[in-house]
Amino acid sequence: MRAEARLSRMLDALPQALQGGPRIAAVLATAAAELSGGERSLEQAASRLMRSRWPTLARGWPTPEMKLQDKRASELGRLAALFDLDPLAGEASGPFRARLRAHVHLHRRGLTTAPALLELAAAVYLPTDAPTISWEGDIARATLRVRDATGEDRTIRIEVIDNPTRRKMCDAELDQHTSETVVDNRGLDPATPSLTLVAKTTITAPELLHVESDLRLIYLGTLVAGDRLELEADRPPALNGRPARAPVIFADPATFDEPSSFFSYEAMDDGETVVRGARFSRCDRWSAGDPGFFSLPCGPSRLRWRVVPEPELRRLIAHWPDLDDIMNRAFSNPSTPLAPRLDLNLRWREAQASTFALHIPADVIPWHHRKEPALHWGALARVVERGRAAGVRGIIEIRQPPLCEEIRIDDRLRVRARVDLRERVDLTAMATVAGVPALTPGLFDTSAFDRAFAETKPDRPASADGDLKEGE
Repeated sequence: MRAEARLSRMLDALPQALQGGPRIAAVLATAAAELSGGERSLEQAASRLMRSRWPTLARGWPTPEMKLQDKRASELGRLAALFDLDPLAGEASGPFRARLRAHVHLHRRGLTTAPALLELAAAVYLPTDAPTISWEGDIARATLRVRDATGEDRTIRIEVIDNPTRRKMCDAELDQHTSETVVDNRGLDPATPSLTLVAKTTITAPELLHVESDLRLIYLGTLVAGDRLELEADRPPALNGRPARAPVIFADPATFDEPSSFFSYEAMDDGETVVRGARFSRCDRWSAGDPGFFSLPCGPSRLRWRVVPEPELRRLIAHWPDLDDIMNRAFSNPSTPLAPRLDLNLRWREAQASTFALHIPADVIPWHHRKEPALHWGALARVVERGRAAGVRGIIEIRQPPLCEEIRIDDRLRVRARVDLRERVDLTAMATVAGVPALTPGLFDTSAFDRAFAETKPDRPASADGDLKEGE
């Protein structure tokens, strides 16, 4: 209220006889001026209080070219510092105010959820639009459009994975004195391992026993020194990188281990005698995808190995029709040393407890961090630290760029082929079928063709080196 209006009100409140006194009017005028000045200072203080507390009213900086320390010293910069948010070089107060407003609203909703963590990480890249958040199973994914260090617009994906897995490995050198090793799975769930056996000496019919499940893997063949036998649940057995010819059997459980025990019996089926495996044990050929591949339970597991004697192995697969063929191949080289040795390697994926992982692309640095990439990784580390709950560990995992994010076929397909003869054959006799030239119809490069790749004529034999020339 202005001083004149306040003085008029004060005089109107006096009795009629005192309103015309000059001394009283001078005293009241001085009081009205003081009161009006104090009220203006109170209004200014309230205005400063509101501007310092709310991003919308906080005073920013006049030009984007101001120094960063001056921007941080402004009301808007000091307010943003409470939320660990700094202005960028060349950033105007308007865009920074919008970023701060979104950041404050995100704090109000909470930072320890997967969508909030994705929004925090997306804000580091300064996306052109709001990120699109979706779920694929237990994986939360944010898709956003950003501008990279070269100034090009790119679409990237950021993911949050709860209880991520990590690679674990165990190596053991086994011989006749050290026939057992302990594998410790410290993850949340049981894990299916991949096994690699490297023979140090000649070994025939090696057996690997998982003590906790009583499951046995037996390779019905011979490994020479240096051979690598790889066993995985979803792949066929491989010997030195190629499919193994000898089968692998799974015995579960090996109930009868005495020398006089047997693993098969004869039964009558439609009047015919059929040999079947024992009802209380399993002994099957294993192939990729079959159930029953042993898994590592949570905690320690024991693995034990040995060489299966020939009589026991013969009793184990006595009901197989190709018993003699398998035994002849397996024991064709009976020179197994008295002290066989091998190296055992196990690999599995271990689920980490009380942990979440933030997957970010490795090949994208936002444009505002192009000169100092370390600031980008530091900002993501602070995001993980702010977004984790008490007692939960957050990690950043770099996702390697794919070979091609988008495939476009713009050019015509071109194929160059050279045909050689593996064996010397009479092309003149094979070039026709019932007197009609052999034709190969088809569609190639959007052009139909009906000519054979190779056609011989009696007066133009093939070249001496066996190469087929065009039109021959």
